[in-house]
Amino acid sequence: MYHRTIDSLIKPKIFYSDIKSEKGIKNPFWFMMLVTSITFLFLTYHHIELFNNVMQRLVEIYRMMGIDVKFSAIDITFSTYILVYIILMVTFVLTSFLWYYVTHLCIKFMGGKHGYDQTYKAMTYSLSADYLTLPAFIVSFISLTITLVNRNIIATIIFFISTILYLIPTFYRLYLRLVGLEKLQEISKFNAFIATYIFAYVLLFFVVIIIDIIIIFIFFLLMTFFGFDLPF
Repeated sequence: MYHRTIDSLIKPKIFYSDIKSEKGIKNPFWFMMLVTSITFLFLTYHHIELFNNVMQRLVEIYRMMGIDVKFSAIDITFSTYILVYIILMVTFVLTSFLWYYVTHLCIKFMGGKHGYDQTYKAMTYSLSADYLTLPAFIVSFISLTITLVNRNIIATIIFFISTILYLIPTFYRLYLRLVGLEKLQEISKFNAFIATYIFAYVLLFFVVIIIDIIIIFIFFLLMTFFGFDLPF
């Protein structure tokens, strides 16, 4: 796994050409599990804080509308951290199959020549760029903590710089993904970009809407079956 990470980061064109004959998704799946298990170990704190902030803002909006809503922020204990970590891991892995399959359909529409396993490999091995986010995340976390405690202007500057640096691996992941699709599906980077970041997002949007409609329909069906009055 170590060599695959280094090769995919440093020489992606050669790396993707070498793994093209590799069958199935077993190796890329375990690669994704390794990457996410390490990166989510650090990012779980960020997700908890983000959830607390978003929920607090929603509570404030509801109260401005005259609706009394109570919300208790998630306390970051060891057990809570592990629980959220596991939930994030499982959610990411399960949704990745749907996301990659939707992307594959769009890739085929744009001229992709090979099966789902090739799309899966291109999407998964690009996650090696996530390792590059860890130094920037750790530095920004430390500097933000110092800023909140001591109001240190230097720490504030370091925090904003590290936040900007945090975005660089995100764009590099995009590049790795396009190179992978170009090599493994034999389409241009432009077509790969259109398929992955425009068509796939639009298609996924409609898929989510359809799923929501089905869930609501089943919910009202169960309400009717058990004798509850419908809200309309």
